[in-house]
Amino acid sequence: MRHIRSIVVIALAAGLMWSCGGERVTQSEIGTEEQVGRPLNKLVAQEDAVQATIGVTVHQDGTPVSGATVEFSRSIAGQTPAYEWSGTTDEKGQTLVEIASGNGYYQARASQDGVEIGSWSSIPINAGYKVILYLPIGGKAQVKGSYSLEEPTKQITARDVVDKKTLKAFVEAAKEYAKNFPLSEDIEAEFRQEGGRWKHEAIYLVIGNSDGVILFHAANPALEGQNVFHLEDPNGVKYTQELIAASAAGGGFVEYYFDNPTIDENGDGELVGDPIGSPKISYAIPFIDSVTGMELTMLSGFYPVTARAVIDKETLKSFVGAAKEYAKSFPFSEDIAEEFRQEGGRWKHEAIYLAVLNSEGVIVYHAANADLEGQNLINFEDPNGVKYVQELIAAAAAGGGFVAYYFDNPAVDENGDGELTGDPIGSPKISYAIPITDSQTGRELTFLSGFYPQVKE
Repeated sequence: MRHIRSIVVIALAAGLMWSCGGERVTQSEIGTEEQVGRPLNKLVAQEDAVQATIGVTVHQDGTPVSGATVEFSRSIAGQTPAYEWSGTTDEKGQTLVEIASGNGYYQARASQDGVEIGSWSSIPINAGYKVILYLPIGGKAQVKGSYSLEEPTKQITARDVVDKKTLKAFVEAAKEYAKNFPLSEDIEAEFRQEGGRWKHEAIYLVIGNSDGVILFHAANPALEGQNVFHLEDPNGVKYTQELIAASAAGGGFVEYYFDNPTIDENGDGELVGDPIGSPKISYAIPFIDSVTGMELTMLSGFYPVTARAVIDKETLKSFVGAAKEYAKSFPFSEDIAEEFRQEGGRWKHEAIYLAVLNSEGVIVYHAANADLEGQNLINFEDPNGVKYVQELIAAAAAGGGFVAYYFDNPAVDENGDGELTGDPIGSPKISYAIPITDSQTGRELTFLSGFYPQVKE
């Protein structure tokens, strides 16, 4: 009982100290329209200095108060308020105030012509949120809602897998979706559905046990029950064993050669696969068998697109993304710069090549023609007036995008004499541009490649 009395006394004392921290001000109340992002009892404890935004409306008896300066301060017991953030209301009585501080309780005051017209306390503000706040003169502050300032996360699909980052996100999303093994009938069906969220051409999910037995194969159920523990690629990589080890370590990538079911091996238009194998990257993570409690391996993989395989927008985007991931940043190392120039290699095939521009339109790297490096093409345009260099730079600055225009196709036999002299008039071309960082200056450059959807005969 003595302990309980002590706790009560301490709590009362703390309450008195809080009340004595400055003038008496109007309290706040939380509206029932939407709950604030985090429980109030956790707000003060968190001190992550993330900016919050407050959409304020000041009114008196329902009438908007315009021209009022609204100021905010952290509420700290025993300290005089320091009003660091402010805004002025418009004709609707509204203003937007940005708070450069962490989670907690805040005080607010409003004034006109230097005269205070209202004050409020105990306003909960969550870092990383926009708070909708009503401040009635003579009444309590009302939090009407709060909304995350973060952009909503896009739901990743098999079609989105173009590099290691998207592959990892895809496999982790599948694990989160399925929860554990055995899969329900509905989830099995979803994982097998071609063109659905979880399967697109050569992107599919597989689950195996620690002995190398395939328990689930979204692309080929006939493989389920088979033991592939000792399989290896043409280079001797025992990829099943490496995938199991990567999973057991918490998750990891494995690179190897594997049959690509989307390859037209015979050149007859039928996708019969690639028995010799194509480069493949898979990502494996642990997945619990709810029946036995054992850890299984869930995985998926993708085939990095080569220059030779670029035939449409999707493969072009994958190709440029893979090249950026390979290079990491600019300037390229001597080895990478040379690899990008190698005709018939992974990164260059006839009219498919890589280039880098700076924001002024200067070519800083050109895999097909090094003589163009240093030239400024910012004002170049095609026969239709498309200033494609400017549009490519803008597309990269926006995070990535396609640009369609006409351009000389070096793979065209313009004169019909068997020599590929190019196409001065121009052929339809589609390029894809993304940002790449200049590691020396920190500036964003434009990394791009393109293909010709139609070739003149």
